[in-house]
Amino acid sequence: MKTLLFIFFLFASFTCKLYSQNFNFPEERKTNWSKLINHDTSSFNFTILNVLSLGLLNDSITDNSHILNNLISTYDSTIFFFPEGNYIFKSPIYLKSNIKIKGEGNNKTIFHFDINIPNHSINAIGNELNT
Repeated sequence: MKTLLFIFFLFASFTCKLYSQNFNFPEERKTNWSKLINHDTSSFNFTILNVLSLGLLNDSITDNSHILNNLISTYDSTIFFFPEGNYIFKSPIYLKSNIKIKGEGNNKTIFHFDINIPNHSINAIGNELNT
């Protein structure tokens, strides 16, 4: 019985050592997982537009409210991408259905709202779905 137990532990340690080694897969078998991290099926067939190419400025000075609200009312099924920077808004943003806003990330894309009225900074406008 002790011999059988010794053989089992020897086999188990050899197997663990074999599986813990680094395997080098050929390039054609490797997967670029970064493409899947931000996969958003709710945005399928959406157009992604960079707001800097549409006239917004991330200079911490310029009021971008009017331009962004005009863009939102013009486009459908769109993701407005805000590159890193500070964006100033002096009036509320009105988001409609099928419009998304996306930035570079925490502490990279920053929205500053300088609104001196008792109102929401971002207002969602659309239809309520009863499910």
